[in-house]
Amino acid sequence: QSADEELAQKARALETSAAITKDGTRISVLINIAGVEDLAQIDPKICDGIGLVRTEFLFGEGPALPDEDTQYQAYRHMLEWAGTRPVTIRTLDLGADKALQTTADAPAPMPNPALGLRAIRYCLAEPKMFLAQLRAILRASHYGNVRILVPMLAHIHEIDQTLALIRQARTTLQQAKVPHAPDVPVGGMIEIPAAALALPMFMRRLDFLS
Repeated sequence: QSADEELAQKARALETSAAITKDGTRISVLINIAGVEDLAQIDPKICDGIGLVRTEFLFGEGPALPDEDTQYQAYRHMLEWAGTRPVTIRTLDLGADKALQTTADAPAPMPNPALGLRAIRYCLAEPKMFLAQLRAILRASHYGNVRILVPMLAHIHEIDQTLALIRQARTTLQQAKVPHAPDVPVGGMIEIPAAALALPMFMRRLDFLS
């Protein structure tokens, strides 16, 4: 017990220190969160930002899909918490082990989501829902350093469709004179073999990969 307590004290002393290797290499340490409440007991000084925001938490809290303002308030809170540190928000990643509650607004779950609509395929099939999320993220970008991460990409046309919808969301905000960051990096998750094999083409279209 004494040894454990000594180790804990050493860890606490290093909480706000930068992570630097013995040869001087700076390592970024970022946290993953699944909801705004995850930040309540965390001092932003202990990390270099938020490496992944799982936005599914917003889509499982009630009987209806969250509207744009509800999402915007959550994303804004995260960005204001992080200050100038980067926050990577992953777009809705439903399917397989993550299912959306069936509502009048959402299609019923499928027997095998892995073979059907999931993650970015689901979002592209529901552009109204996807645009609401994209507008919410872009609106929140005015308050911090945000990056958009797209899950389960498999084909180039999915990237092109996603980027087109981001441009559409940005245009609607510009027309409404809603402040937002002029250039938000967009990245993709490389999770399946098809994406790994198409890596050079993905890299030409996206700002970062995960």
